[in-house]
Amino acid sequence: MFKIGDVVKYGVNGICRIIDITVRDFLGTEMEYYVLKTTTGFESTFFVPVSNEALTSKMQYLLSKEEAVAVIGEINDKSIEWIDDDKERAASYGKLLASKDRRDLLRLTGLFYIKKSEIPAFIKGILNTK
Repeated sequence: MFKIGDVVKYGVNGICRIIDITVRDFLGTEMEYYVLKTTTGFESTFFVPVSNEALTSKMQYLLSKEEAVAVIGEINDKSIEWIDDDKERAASYGKLLASKDRRDLLRLTGLFYIKKSEIPAFIKGILNTK
């Protein structure tokens, strides 16, 4: 269960802080709600029913600075291997993206960054071939 003060990513709405957990009566039914307020850009407030799994599943904890630093340190030890076959790569990486495991997403980002830096050298090698 989330608590007041937690910072979460809420679906496509961005980063929000839980400013309250309250009981409200919307349309004649009292329910407990997380009250989320966006932290950047256009200020919005969202009322997310605590008992609504479909909506609460869109609330994801953010990695703390310490967790992010630890994952970055693990990238070389637990890196994701590049897959040469396009279809196999799309299927494998698609599963990682769908899992929403932030550690794997960070590792995948690291892999793409490394591959991006290798591409110019690869192209330069092809152009220099006679």
